[in-house]
Amino acid sequence: MTTMRTAKYLTRYLVCSIVVLLVFAAPAHAYLDPGTGSMILQALATAGIGAMLYFAWFWKKIRNFFGGDTASKDAVPDNEETDKN
Repeated sequence: MTTMRTAKYLTRYLVCSIVVLLVFAAPAHAYLDPGTGSMILQALATAGIGAMLYFAWFWKKIRNFFGGDTASKDAVPDNEETDKN
């Protein structure tokens, strides 16, 4: 029950903080050239791909922990197939 209260408190705090930052934002008078936008897109793409790879790795570890990888256990390695011939 305390985690629900903590989550509500943190959510309320985060929303209030964002509102305060947006309401009292001062003008920046900054110039962003096209190279900056390209760099931001590249960083976002890299972060997205990295997150997908991390979660795929993490999901594989969880799946192997609970159920194991039955496909790799049943498969015969290539070197054993060539020894039979």
